[in-house]
Amino acid sequence: MKKICTVIILFAGLQTALFSEASVWKVTSKKGNIVYLGGTIHLLFKDNNSIPKEYDWVYENSETLILEVDMSKISPPKMIEYITKNGVYKDGKTLETELSPEVYAKLKAYCEENSLQISVLKIMKPWMVINYLMALKWQKAGITDGVDKYYFNKAVEDGRKVIGLETIQYQLKLLVSLGEGYENEYVVDALGDMDQAENHLHKIVDVWRSGQEQELYELFIKNWKVNFPTMYNNLLVKRNKRWIPKIAGFLRTPETELVLVGVGHFSGPDSVLEMLKEKGYTVEKLIIETAPESNPEDALEENADEKPENKPEKNSTNILFRKDFRNAWSVGPGTENPAQYIFRIALRSFDVRYGFLQYSRGEQNYTSMTSG
Repeated sequence: MKKICTVIILFAGLQTALFSEASVWKVTSKKGNIVYLGGTIHLLFKDNNSIPKEYDWVYENSETLILEVDMSKISPPKMIEYITKNGVYKDGKTLETELSPEVYAKLKAYCEENSLQISVLKIMKPWMVINYLMALKWQKAGITDGVDKYYFNKAVEDGRKVIGLETIQYQLKLLVSLGEGYENEYVVDALGDMDQAENHLHKIVDVWRSGQEQELYELFIKNWKVNFPTMYNNLLVKRNKRWIPKIAGFLRTPETELVLVGVGHFSGPDSVLEMLKEKGYTVEKLIIETAPESNPEDALEENADEKPENKPEKNSTNILFRKDFRNAWSVGPGTENPAQYIFRIALRSFDVRYGFLQYSRGEQNYTSMTSG
């Protein structure tokens, strides 16, 4: 598998010398209506965060932005309340009482190796503590916001309509269900994969940037499908099926929409692409000659203190929200209570975790973990 990944990365570097191929598609109905689809990475590295220019092209050639969730609908206080209610043990229970002695000992050892106090974390449920530990690794690795957040900010500043395919409440329910029914196995597998998480994300970003979504399926998602069929079905297949009628609805309008969702939803036989083809829509990969790629960090730094010119006055509230929202999720632990801090960084890493970092190894037999 390492050899395959190396070949993919080398090939991606060679092919971009002449043409760039990104995970972007044009979907056309029989009446000629168009929807653009773009596969995204929810988190990127600060020193490696360029976005293929196909994304800017489809953004400029569309009128409405469709995301997994409309970020303007997110209420941090309400999410913190939900996470505190569903992510922390009550009635005297702790990780020490709910995990097996062997698994708890492994978790404790990991915390000690990383200068963390297990006594502070033991009230968290397994999904919460694992997301927290993963988020700490993302911080050390230099992770920043990804493609979705970049174009959401851009849409707000441009006064563009934004629509969510699902609600944050729905995604939170997915988050709190991680590891349910096989907590010991979940924690052991997560700890065993923790040191490789950064390497996995680098591979995913490389494959995504070169538009090789089928390689993404072969490298990560296929193993997830085989070893975690229930989770694969809940987090990918069911969501894809829920989105198809909505995308079909967009294809009945004269406007052109841009749908940006995690690239994993466009990979493999159960992808959104295959489902749209089965419905009779024409799906074409969009390829454009090379041009400078977008850099989210540069755009944010250049425009952070600038008020957009010639924008409708109705947008001023959204622009203020965007700045407040960014600040709310960027403050340090010293300015918020522990529950807020834990939730913020756990949620920040959620999409990448369930998007095939944690459940892709494939070398072991996970039957006991998926039978329930």
